[in-house]
Amino acid sequence: MVAFFFAYFSLVSIVAGILTVAWRNPVHCGLALLTLLLHVAGLFVLLNAEFIFAVQVIVYAGAILVLYLFVLMLLNLKTEERYLHSRRAVALFVSMAAIMGFSLGFLAWLSPFGGLIEVLVLTQVGEDSRFLALFLESPQRALERAAER
Repeated sequence: MVAFFFAYFSLVSIVAGILTVAWRNPVHCGLALLTLLLHVAGLFVLLNAEFIFAVQVIVYAGAILVLYLFVLMLLNLKTEERYLHSRRAVALFVSMAAIMGFSLGFLAWLSPFGGLIEVLVLTQVGEDSRFLALFLESPQRALERAAER
């Protein structure tokens, strides 16, 4: 169930981020930004970070977005000044995002650390039990060391 909500929040966040940049109407961009901020807050809830969720909703979705819309209405942009985005700029943005996503995926695939999962293990250092240290180990090695004790 968590995987479903993670997929939902992440996909809607990506789409809302693209629409925030791509839409021509500033009010629509503000609504897409609100959608983005609320779905990122939902990701914080999935991470059990309720305080950051509250800060995200109150500070960003509340105060910053209201300030953005206030300045937008105060400026009263004319129709010609609002449409700065062209189809060519949006196509360039989408193509650059696709190239960057492909490049990052390719680099992660080539990385020797790809798929390596490590856990933090608190272990005793030396004979004295007062000294403890944190080490990164593979989960299999951590279980083997726990079975040895």
